[in-house]
Amino acid sequence: MSTSSENLLSANPPVAALEEAAGEIRHLGLCRWSFPAGPEETVNITAKVDPDWVFVDAPLTACEGTGLQPKRLWNLLHANAGLSGGAKFAVGGAPRSVRVRAEVPVHEGIDPAPRIRNACRGFQEALLCFRHEKSGRSADGSEPLRPAELGPSDGRLQGLCTEAGWVFSGCPDGGIAVRLEVPEAYYQASVRSGKRGSISVWVELASEGAWPRDSWKALGVFLLQACGHLKTVRAAARNPDPGGTTAGFEVVLEPSAGSEELGRAFRALSVACTLVGQEVRVLGEETVGKEYLAMVRGWSSRSGQSNTNQAQKDCGLHRAAFCRAYNLALVLGDTPCTGLNYGLFGWRCGGIHRRGFRVLHARRTGV
Repeated sequence: MSTSSENLLSANPPVAALEEAAGEIRHLGLCRWSFPAGPEETVNITAKVDPDWVFVDAPLTACEGTGLQPKRLWNLLHANAGLSGGAKFAVGGAPRSVRVRAEVPVHEGIDPAPRIRNACRGFQEALLCFRHEKSGRSADGSEPLRPAELGPSDGRLQGLCTEAGWVFSGCPDGGIAVRLEVPEAYYQASVRSGKRGSISVWVELASEGAWPRDSWKALGVFLLQACGHLKTVRAAARNPDPGGTTAGFEVVLEPSAGSEELGRAFRALSVACTLVGQEVRVLGEETVGKEYLAMVRGWSSRSGQSNTNQAQKDCGLHRAAFCRAYNLALVLGDTPCTGLNYGLFGWRCGGIHRRGFRVLHARRTGV
């Protein structure tokens, strides 16, 4: 390591913590660092160090060349619930590209070293899980990888909720229930003890038993994609009851986390539910779930093959114009025969419908 890199390490505690956890890191410039996932790993992990965050990311497409079907993506959601340090599988970039990500806070008063160490441990677990996902082996290969067992809350967690200023109540499962701040919707987070003494903050979004089969597949794709856009929040799947699966969002905190971090977790989950809650409800419609699989992701609900070229074009328009389920899109066209024409479209009852509008200072009125 060069002298300049050594100076950067000594002046930047998060970078020093990265080197301690990884063994050796390489400076890429612009506050970015790279290091291998392990002694025998070919996958490189990239870390971007900001004043308040360390963003850690690793692409897994180099590990697996075959396409991932919705069923396998649900296996990754189950694995998310067992990864250490808040690490998470996410779908980002080109379609069907899987990555592992983590966002580590480095706010004032927070020691980044244990958080970065646990995130790196989670990355190693994720890489081995992704390679051996078909056999369901854990990081050490000794037993199937399962979601972390959650324990009941204790007096300390109740005290942290009180200090953070959030009203709570008891849950039948021994956790603490906190209502999130989501406009015009009700979401309740459960706070419980997690893996290695960590704190798990979980909010349920959907239960498999109430969903059509294709909609449930589409939800798995959607939630993994959302993982790539939400700080500290990861989508996960759990089996609280035999034969039943629930999907939701989770924030994992270190055992030493204080009330300020817990308050940030509640706010992060509130933002996540606000951003995607309505989309999740729309995907519960069977016809929308089928269209999402067949067009938006190019997966057929029956065979997993790509749909027609026309469907692919519709998919491109849908993704560009309707990035959120309650947005409107103004579509413009200009042809030699008809000249300039336009139409306004929006979501209604789970489908795209033409909407009426009026253009000021113009003769033409959309229908």
